Amino acid sequence: MADTTIESFTFEIAVWLAGGSIAPINWNLSIVVDNLDQFGLIVFQPAKWVTGPSMLMDLTRVPDLKNYDLSSFKHISVGGSAVLPSQKKLICELLFNGRNIVQDRFQQGLLPGKWLTGPSVLLDLSNLAGLESYDLSSLTHISVGGAPVIVSQKKIICDTLFGGRNIIQDRYGCTEVGAFSLQLKNPLPDYNEKKSASVGPAAPGVTIKMAPVDIEKIAIQHPDVLEACVAGKPHPVDGEHPAAFIVKKGNSDLTEGDLVNFIN
Repeated sequence: MADTTIESFTFEIAVWLAGGSIAPINWNLSIVVDNLDQFGLIVFQPAKWVTGPSMLMDLTRVPDLKNYDLSSFKHISVGGSAVLPSQKKLICELLFNGRNIVQDRFQQGLLPGKWLTGPSVLLDLSNLAGLESYDLSSLTHISVGGAPVIVSQKKIICDTLFGGRNIIQDRYGCTEVGAFSLQLKNPLPDYNEKKSASVGPAAPGVTIKMAPVDIEKIAIQHPDVLEACVAGKPHPVDGEHPAAFIVKKGNSDLTEGDLVNFIN
C-alpha cells in the first residue's frame, strides 16, 4: 500500500465514538479525538447501515469496543454473502447489546426503487450481453460510492442502463460494500466542502493508504496516459511502495511529478 496525501476521501470502514461522532478504525483514534475541530467531525445518530458480514465481523474485533456507541442503530442490512447464524449471534451480542437488528437484504421478487452500489458494478452491467432482457425501470435512484464517477462514465451508464434517465448520484460517506442511511439533527454538509465530515471528505493533509490497483485506476484517467500498470514493490520499512509503468502520448510532456499531483 502506498502513502498519499489528499484533500478528501471516503473511509473504508468506520466506527462510532461515544457521543455519535464517527472515525475510521485504521486511524489512531486519539489523534481524531484530540483534533475534532481540525478534522471537522460531525455529530449525528445513524439509524440504518447497509454493509457486509466481513465489515461487521471486523468491527467485533476492534480494541476497546466499549468506547464506541452503536446504540442509535435500528436496522443493519447485510448483503454480499450469507451471514451464518453463529456470526449473526456474535455480531448482535458484541455490537448491539443482543438486539437482533441484523437482516439479510434484497428479498427475491421485489422491484427495487433504490440501489446502493459502486461505479465498477454499473460499468460491468453496461457491458452485459443480453442487457435488453433485464428490466431496470423500477429504479429511481442509484447511489454510488467507493470511487469517483467521471462524467463520461455516468453518461454511458445512464444511457445504456436507464434509458437516458439521470438517476445516478454520488453518495455521502460510504464505500462500495457499505452505506450509511442517517437520521441527522442538522442537514448534511456539502460533499465537496473540505473538512466537512468524518464519514466523507476529510481534512486536507490527511495521509491514507492506497492500493496499487486504486492508483492505477486514477492514473489511467489522465488525458495524456494511454496505458498504466501499477504494482507493489517491497519496501523494508513500509512493506510496499508502488511501482508504476506508464505509456503516455507521443507528444505529451507529462512528468512523474505531474502524474503524482494528478493522482493526489
